[in-house]
Formats: sequence, C-alpha cells, structure tokens
Amino acid sequence: MSDLAQVLTDVRGEAAVLRRRGSVAMADALEEFADKVKSSAEDYLTFVTESEARLRGAKLAFLRRNFPTWEQDGHARKVHGTREYRAIMLPRVTPASIAREAGRRGERPRRTG
Repeated sequence: MSDLAQVLTDVRGEAAVLRRRGSVAMADALEEFADKVKSSAEDYLTFVTESEARLRGAKLAFLRRNFPTWEQDGHARKVHGTREYRAIMLPRVTPASIAREAGRRGERPRRTG
C-alpha cells in the first residue's frame, strides 16, 4: 500500500505531465483535488518530534509504550535517532491543560516576534 504523502506527490506529478501536454483544466482539477485531500488529512500527514508531542500534552510513557506498534503501522518513525509521531495519533488536549502540564515540568513557552 502506498503512503498518502507519496500518492499526493504522484498526483501532482501526473498533473504536471497533463499540463505540459495541454490538458490544463485536468491538471488544475487534479491539483485542486490533491490540495483538498492534503488539507483534510493534515494531522495524518504531519509528523511531530517526541518533544513537540509532549508539548501538545502527550505523556512520555504513552509515546514510548506505543512507539513500536505505531512504527510498524507507519504512524511513528525514527529520523536521525529522533522519534517522530503522526499528529493524528496524539491525544487531543486543551491549550490550558497543555500549558499547565508544561509548567509542571518546568518548561517555559517560546517567545515569538
């Protein structure tokens, strides 16, 4: 089975070929379709590091316990020794509870701007 990210890349490649052959309307339709799929599957397509997952409220024990199974299923991976998880696999936590948990761990929010 193909990975969704690869399927979307392939569709965009096919759209480029169609465009070069003069089928601009078909190419535009394929690209629009790919954009809609990508937008609707954003949490599935997005991988976050273990540190980012923890900032989103996931417990380290939960992540580590599930990593082997998720890795087998394609929902977790190691990149240069760093564990990453699909965003869709992470528990949904409210911003207030995320901030409270980060504060309990002694983490400070990053300043932007």
